[in-house]
Amino acid sequence: TDGKNVRTGGRLTIETRKEKSEGLMWNPAAGFIPSTFDYTSGLVSTGKSFSQPDGIFEAKVRFKPVKEVVSSLILQGEDNSHRIHLFEMGTKNRVGVSITGTGGKLQMEGLDISNLKKGKWYIFTLKKEGRLLIWKINETEVMRLDKPGIDFPLHIDILSIVVEEIPGSKLPVRFETEWVKCYRKNLD
Repeated sequence: TDGKNVRTGGRLTIETRKEKSEGLMWNPAAGFIPSTFDYTSGLVSTGKSFSQPDGIFEAKVRFKPVKEVVSSLILQGEDNSHRIHLFEMGTKNRVGVSITGTGGKLQMEGLDISNLKKGKWYIFTLKKEGRLLIWKINETEVMRLDKPGIDFPLHIDILSIVVEEIPGSKLPVRFETEWVKCYRKNLD
Protein backbone atom coordinates (compact mmCIF):
# COMPACT_ATOMS: atom_id res chain seq x y z
CA THR A 1 0.00 0.00 0.00
CA ASP A 2 3.03 2.30 -0.42
CA GLY A 3 3.05 3.00 3.31
CA LYS A 4 -0.66 3.83 3.68
CA ASN A 5 -1.04 1.10 6.33
CA VAL A 6 2.06 2.18 8.28
CA ARG A 7 1.81 5.00 10.83
CA THR A 8 4.54 6.60 12.87
CA GLY A 9 4.54 9.28 15.53
CA GLY A 10 5.57 8.04 18.95
CA ARG A 11 5.26 4.41 17.86
CA LEU A 12 5.12 2.31 14.72
CA THR A 13 1.67 0.91 13.88
CA ILE A 14 1.07 -1.51 11.02
CA GLU A 15 -2.63 -1.70 10.27
CA THR A 16 -4.33 -4.61 8.50
CA ARG A 17 -7.59 -3.63 6.78
CA LYS A 18 -10.25 -5.35 4.70
CA GLU A 19 -10.08 -3.60 1.33
CA LYS A 20 -9.43 -4.73 -2.24
CA SER A 21 -5.92 -4.22 -3.57
CA GLU A 22 -3.98 -5.16 -6.69
CA GLY A 23 -0.48 -6.54 -6.33
CA LEU A 24 1.92 -9.33 -7.19
CA MET A 25 1.80 -12.85 -5.76
CA TRP A 26 4.61 -15.38 -5.91
CA ASN A 27 3.90 -18.49 -7.96
CA PRO A 28 6.72 -21.09 -7.86
CA ALA A 29 6.12 -22.07 -11.50
CA ALA A 30 5.60 -18.60 -12.98
CA GLY A 31 7.32 -16.13 -10.62
CA PHE A 32 5.41 -13.00 -9.58
CA ILE A 33 1.96 -12.75 -11.16
CA PRO A 34 -0.68 -9.98 -10.90
CA SER A 35 -3.35 -10.75 -8.28
CA THR A 36 -6.27 -9.19 -6.43
CA PHE A 37 -6.22 -9.29 -2.63
CA ASP A 38 -9.04 -8.80 -0.08
CA TYR A 39 -6.80 -7.25 2.62
CA THR A 40 -4.03 -4.70 2.86
CA SER A 41 -1.28 -4.47 5.44
CA GLY A 42 2.24 -3.13 5.73
CA LEU A 43 5.91 -4.01 6.02
CA VAL A 44 8.87 -2.08 7.39
CA SER A 45 12.28 -3.41 6.37
CA THR A 46 15.86 -2.28 6.97
CA GLY A 47 17.06 -4.51 4.09
CA LYS A 48 18.43 -1.55 2.11
CA SER A 49 19.65 0.55 5.03
CA PHE A 50 20.81 -1.51 8.03
CA SER A 51 22.11 -4.95 8.91
CA GLN A 52 24.58 -6.47 11.36
CA PRO A 53 25.81 -10.06 11.84
CA ASP A 54 26.07 -10.13 15.65
CA GLY A 55 24.91 -8.07 18.60
CA ILE A 56 21.72 -7.33 20.47
CA PHE A 57 18.37 -6.71 18.79
CA GLU A 58 15.49 -5.40 20.96
CA ALA A 59 11.93 -4.27 20.43
CA LYS A 60 9.16 -3.07 22.72
CA VAL A 61 5.90 -4.47 21.34
CA ARG A 62 2.27 -4.68 22.43
CA PHE A 63 1.42 -8.39 22.65
CA LYS A 64 -2.01 -8.48 21.07
CA PRO A 65 -2.30 -11.62 18.92
CA VAL A 66 -5.12 -12.05 16.42
CA LYS A 67 -5.21 -15.68 15.21
CA GLU A 68 -6.10 -14.69 11.62
CA VAL A 69 -3.03 -12.43 11.25
CA VAL A 70 0.63 -13.30 11.79
CA SER A 71 2.53 -10.25 13.07
CA SER A 72 6.25 -10.57 13.64
CA LEU A 73 9.68 -9.02 13.85
CA ILE A 74 12.08 -11.18 11.86
CA LEU A 75 15.85 -10.95 11.44
CA GLN A 76 17.10 -12.40 8.17
CA GLY A 77 19.81 -12.27 5.55
CA GLU A 78 19.55 -11.47 1.87
CA ASP A 79 18.90 -15.07 0.79
CA ASN A 80 16.01 -15.60 3.26
CA SER A 81 17.32 -19.10 4.10
CA HIS A 82 17.22 -18.79 7.89
CA ARG A 83 14.91 -16.41 9.70
CA ILE A 84 15.31 -15.53 13.35
CA HIS A 85 11.96 -14.65 14.88
CA LEU A 86 12.56 -12.10 17.63
CA PHE A 87 8.87 -12.86 18.19
CA GLU A 88 5.79 -13.91 16.26
CA MET A 89 2.18 -13.57 17.35
CA GLY A 90 -1.11 -14.58 15.79
CA THR A 91 -1.81 -18.13 14.68
CA LYS A 92 1.13 -19.18 16.85
CA ASN A 93 2.86 -17.11 19.49
CA ARG A 94 6.56 -17.92 19.58
CA VAL A 95 10.22 -17.03 19.36
CA GLY A 96 12.78 -19.08 17.46
CA VAL A 97 14.46 -19.86 14.13
CA SER A 98 12.75 -20.99 10.94
CA ILE A 99 14.03 -22.37 7.66
CA THR A 100 12.18 -23.17 4.49
CA GLY A 101 12.49 -26.91 3.96
CA THR A 102 11.72 -29.17 1.05
CA GLY A 103 8.54 -28.32 -0.81
CA GLY A 104 8.56 -24.79 0.64
CA LYS A 105 7.35 -26.00 4.05
CA LEU A 106 8.37 -23.81 6.99
CA GLN A 107 10.28 -25.65 9.71
CA MET A 108 10.41 -23.89 13.08
CA GLU A 109 12.52 -24.50 16.17
CA GLY A 110 11.41 -22.35 19.04
CA LEU A 111 9.43 -21.64 22.17
CA ASP A 112 5.69 -21.05 22.62
CA ILE A 113 4.97 -17.67 24.29
CA SER A 114 1.16 -17.91 24.39
CA ASN A 115 1.19 -17.45 28.17
CA LEU A 116 2.03 -13.73 27.84
CA LYS A 117 -0.78 -11.38 28.83
CA LYS A 118 -2.70 -9.98 25.87
CA GLY A 119 -2.67 -6.20 25.49
CA LYS A 120 0.50 -5.70 27.57
CA TRP A 121 3.81 -4.25 26.36
CA TYR A 122 6.87 -6.53 26.38
CA ILE A 123 10.53 -6.03 25.54
CA PHE A 124 11.78 -8.85 23.31
CA THR A 125 15.56 -9.23 23.09
CA LEU A 126 17.82 -11.41 20.98
CA LYS A 127 21.54 -11.58 21.67
CA LYS A 128 23.53 -13.16 18.84
CA GLU A 129 27.17 -14.14 19.33
CA GLY A 130 28.30 -16.21 16.36
CA ARG A 131 26.19 -19.38 16.44
CA LEU A 132 24.76 -18.74 19.93
CA LEU A 133 21.27 -17.17 20.04
CA ILE A 134 19.74 -16.03 23.35
CA TRP A 135 16.16 -14.75 23.65
CA LYS A 136 14.89 -12.68 26.56
CA ILE A 137 11.48 -11.27 27.40
CA ASN A 138 11.56 -8.30 29.81
CA GLU A 139 15.21 -9.13 30.69
CA THR A 140 14.42 -12.77 31.60
CA GLU A 141 16.15 -15.39 29.47
CA VAL A 142 13.60 -17.73 27.91
CA MET A 143 15.58 -19.72 25.32
CA ARG A 144 19.05 -20.50 23.94
CA LEU A 145 19.91 -22.15 20.65
CA ASP A 146 23.24 -23.12 19.11
CA LYS A 147 22.61 -22.57 15.38
CA PRO A 148 25.54 -22.88 12.97
CA GLY A 149 25.07 -21.39 9.52
CA ILE A 150 23.65 -18.01 10.54
CA ASP A 151 26.91 -16.15 9.96
CA PHE A 152 25.70 -13.35 7.71
CA PRO A 153 24.42 -9.80 8.30
CA LEU A 154 20.82 -9.68 9.51
CA HIS A 155 18.31 -7.00 8.62
CA ILE A 156 14.98 -6.35 10.33
CA ASP A 157 11.51 -6.95 8.87
CA ILE A 158 8.41 -5.91 10.84
CA LEU A 159 5.23 -7.15 9.19
CA SER A 160 1.70 -8.52 9.38
CA ILE A 161 0.37 -11.25 7.08
CA VAL A 162 -3.29 -12.30 6.79
CA VAL A 163 -3.60 -16.11 6.99
CA GLU A 164 -7.40 -16.48 7.09
CA GLU A 165 -10.61 -14.44 6.87
CA ILE A 166 -10.75 -11.83 9.67
CA PRO A 167 -14.12 -11.24 11.40
CA GLY A 168 -15.27 -7.64 11.01
CA SER A 169 -15.32 -7.16 14.80
CA LYS A 170 -11.50 -7.57 14.88
CA LEU A 171 -10.78 -5.04 12.12
CA PRO A 172 -8.65 -3.12 11.69
CA VAL A 173 -5.87 -5.22 13.25
CA ARG A 174 -3.12 -3.02 14.70
CA PHE A 175 0.45 -4.26 15.29
CA GLU A 176 2.19 -1.74 17.57
CA THR A 177 5.94 -1.36 18.14
CA GLU A 178 7.07 1.39 20.50
CA TRP A 179 10.76 1.15 19.62
CA VAL A 180 13.51 -1.03 18.13
CA LYS A 181 17.13 -0.86 19.30
CA CYS A 182 20.23 -2.61 17.97
CA TYR A 183 23.63 -2.82 19.61
CA ARG A 184 26.96 -4.26 18.50
CA LYS A 185 30.36 -4.56 20.10
CA ASN A 186 32.69 -1.65 19.61
CA LEU A 187 35.53 -2.97 17.48
CA ASP A 188 38.04 -0.28 18.56
